[in-house]
Formats: sequence, structure tokens, C-alpha cells
Amino acid sequence: MRINLAYILILFLSGCTFIPASVGCLDSKVPRVKPEYNQDFLLTYSDTNTGIVTEKLITCEYFYNAQCSARGNYWDWRQSPKIGEYQLTLNDGRKGKLLYPRCPNLMGINESQLNYTDIILSTGESIRISKKNGRWVNRVYDKVTKKPKLVFEVPFTINIKKI
Repeated sequence: MRINLAYILILFLSGCTFIPASVGCLDSKVPRVKPEYNQDFLLTYSDTNTGIVTEKLITCEYFYNAQCSARGNYWDWRQSPKIGEYQLTLNDGRKGKLLYPRCPNLMGINESQLNYTDIILSTGESIRISKKNGRWVNRVYDKVTKKPKLVFEVPFTINIKKI
């Protein structure tokens, strides 16, 4: 009797969780008309030490993210080509990489309005840099003076242009 009751309970619970999970997958099978919201951006990185200019074209595509999960399905942005990186050398000789901005961050900005980004050093450490008076700098908040203190200036510029 107890074994039958446990078996029925397991069967009932598995059916209750299967139905809500299957709704997301059914939603992904519905054909949708893709809106033409695609946007192209030209990123220009200029190394101020060497004068080397690197340009990268990023296409942001609007798509329906149907992933059959409890989180649900939704319209989202994806980047083509995949997320890449820009290699750079800081003034003190440390090497790092700067990840290209992601499409959700790019879609809400006008030209050259990227205000902060992160540099991942070869040691794995991440440094947040921000734009101050047209220059990219690393600043640390000084708890005594309650003002940001300049640590170092980063030797490059970033320009973003919608195409």
C-alpha cells in the first residue's frame, strides 16, 4: 500500500512539473515574424603610444530567445560576430584585453557615449576604467577625501559610430 502511494505521488508530481516546463517549449515552436531592428556599429580603437588604429564592425541583431526554460522566452539582442577582444599594453608594461561592448550596452547610446568598460589583465585581474574629459582612466575612490583618485591613464581611445 505504501509503495503504491509513493509511486502515485511521484507520478503526480512529475506530471505537475512537466506541464509548466512544456509550455515554454511549445512557445518556441510558434513561427514569429522577425522585426528589422538590426543595427551596425563601427568601433575604432586607437593606441596612443603606437598610433595603431583598429576598427571592428559589430552587427546587433534582434531575435526571439526561445530556450525552453523556466525563465521564459523573450526578444533579445545578439552580436555578430561573437564577442571579441582588443589586446593592449598599459603604460607600465602590463598586457591585457578589452572586451568589445555588448549589444544591449550599445543600443542605448549615441555616438561616443560609452562611459566605462573593463580591462582583463593577463594575470586574470579586472580593472574598471572610465571616461573623464575625453581620456580613459583608472580611478579609485578615496575614502578619506571622499573623491575619486586617479591611478593611471589608459593609452587608448574608443570611438563608437552607428552606421
